[in-house]
Amino acid sequence: MRDFRSTLLTLPDDAFFELIRNYLGPVKTPFNKHDLIARLMAFMKRDETQDRIISLIDQQDAELLTIIWLLDEPTGEELFAFLEPDHGFLDVHNHLVNLEDRLLIFRDEDRIGINPELLPRLTQGIIHPSRIFHSRDATDGDRTDPPWLTDALLVSFFSYLLEEPEIYRADGSLRKRSARAIAQRLPGLSVRVSAADEPELLRVDVLTEGLLGLGLIAEKGPHLRPLVHAWHRWARLPRPRRHAQLAGAAAATLEGERSDTVLAAEAVITVMPAAMAMDEASVARLAAAATGVPGTSVVRTIRAMERLGLLCRTGDDLLIGAPAPPAPTAQQPVLVQPNFELTLPAEIGFADALFVAEVCGLVRHDTYPRFELTKDRLATALRGGIPADHVADRLAELTQGRLPQNVAISIRTWEEEYESIRLHRGVVLQVSEERRFAVEHSAAMQELVSQVLAPGLYLLDEADVPAAQQALRDAGVEMVPELPPPEPAAASPALQPDGESATASRMKHVTNVLERFARRSLRALHKNEGLQARLTDALKSVRMPAEQQQELAARIQRKLILAPGQLSSGALKQERTEAKGLDYTGKVRIIEQSLSAGGYLEVIERTADGSPRRTLVEPAALRKQDRELILEGHELPSRSPVEFPVSKLALVRRLRATLFRRKPAD
Repeated sequence: MRDFRSTLLTLPDDAFFELIRNYLGPVKTPFNKHDLIARLMAFMKRDETQDRIISLIDQQDAELLTIIWLLDEPTGEELFAFLEPDHGFLDVHNHLVNLEDRLLIFRDEDRIGINPELLPRLTQGIIHPSRIFHSRDATDGDRTDPPWLTDALLVSFFSYLLEEPEIYRADGSLRKRSARAIAQRLPGLSVRVSAADEPELLRVDVLTEGLLGLGLIAEKGPHLRPLVHAWHRWARLPRPRRHAQLAGAAAATLEGERSDTVLAAEAVITVMPAAMAMDEASVARLAAAATGVPGTSVVRTIRAMERLGLLCRTGDDLLIGAPAPPAPTAQQPVLVQPNFELTLPAEIGFADALFVAEVCGLVRHDTYPRFELTKDRLATALRGGIPADHVADRLAELTQGRLPQNVAISIRTWEEEYESIRLHRGVVLQVSEERRFAVEHSAAMQELVSQVLAPGLYLLDEADVPAAQQALRDAGVEMVPELPPPEPAAASPALQPDGESATASRMKHVTNVLERFARRSLRALHKNEGLQARLTDALKSVRMPAEQQQELAARIQRKLILAPGQLSSGALKQERTEAKGLDYTGKVRIIEQSLSAGGYLEVIERTADGSPRRTLVEPAALRKQDRELILEGHELPSRSPVEFPVSKLALVRRLRATLFRRKPAD
């Protein structure tokens, strides 16, 4: 954003001089705009002026200023989206206009910032996170056991699904056989969990829903197939982000909502202080501030995080689940017994544990998960493209050179048995006898042939097909064969949300704000009724028409008057701002003024049952229809087109940012 002085220079003349008249009095000609701005800046820098501006700040003002500061110069759309669950658009707009008129905030195009001349004073207890986040320091009594969701449990479930993919019935319920097996081998997943007042679910159901949502397992009929390469990519993320993504994916009810809930979960994990307990509404506001995600999605995310143990509830408050104990500094080895059983140490990295889970079958998930290396699981790994030498070398590395000799020998023996009878995946090139010279006498083709299956039948890797086609052309083949088109592949869901860098920057800003204000005390706010009462008494002694008295009294109530010197008719511009009742001509005049100079209109119409309906309108035109004038415009914030017969309006009020008037948005 530009600075406050530059913004003043870009104001339309009408708005600029109204600002000057209110705070500095009548503008005498000739004048210099830069001199007037210098006078206003000097006026704002006075301690007395700042004391009075700040003394008139109430709780609602402080909350909105804190939100603007927390959202880091938000656009109007971002601010309204954040406030929407609890505040009407018209009320927020009026409040922003008032803060702008009082020189506390300013706008640069659509961005809203705190006036830098007042910011140092405002950050001394006026702007404070506790204005919008209701929190307290967590105690030892609030803490629960560490979250049940761990990396070790994830890799154990991954290994189990590779072996037993059919765990659900067609109706989505857990098979009895699977329920017994999970209770025996993964007992932690048989426990029921709940969140707030929602129904209880099995942990295995919560975990499966999240893994499906992230695209880490694919559902084909009754089978759940882990996508191994996706798991290995997922392993590159830090643990808190992996777990947050699971919660976000489990919370999504619609396909397009998943990125929102994943972002919300990451924000709670990243931004929420571990030593602080917050009520649910504050946690939701915190996530919304850090991401811009709608509040409804955040609430569902909080529920999913509760079920996973990432958030725990203590009374009416929530806090981050107790972290896992810190890992020992020395890396402990994987234990491999001569009976082919492996035990994983607690501090093993996720990627290393995932490798063990891929090549070994799960025996039982316990404090230290146990796996078993079998001939069938090694064959599965070999089919997946992992060479037996790599399996042996990696296990030797993880055991710190303590891989039993019989295990290493068995790996080589099983590989030989596997290689003796094989199915190949690839592309078969068929060449008639009279054309085989194009393959057999081409050095380029010979390098691309994986195997000669039979005379005239050659196995190629599918990735090498374009190179093989070019080699055939070079060998003089004119009609180069083409592969038939493949079936369309299913899209793989992205694990990373769009706009990650921008969101990460926003999360970092919110985190810094919370840390910056953590040790600062909150300043008590007092309604400065004394100042307003003194100004009201001073106004009574000023002789001027009643209409001007009313306008200045309204300015006192709106906190635009700071000193008796502003109580002058020269500070006013003779212009009506509202008309109601039977004043048809007045309503038309106010609409025409708004169309000419810019601004919004607040209109009140009577509904069919006689109740009033308030609408904020961006006027577009005033057209004549028969004998009636029709106000055309767009209702805010939806910008849906609306029309109002002027004679049917009970009130028309021009909502101008009294000092910072803008033309309607394009």
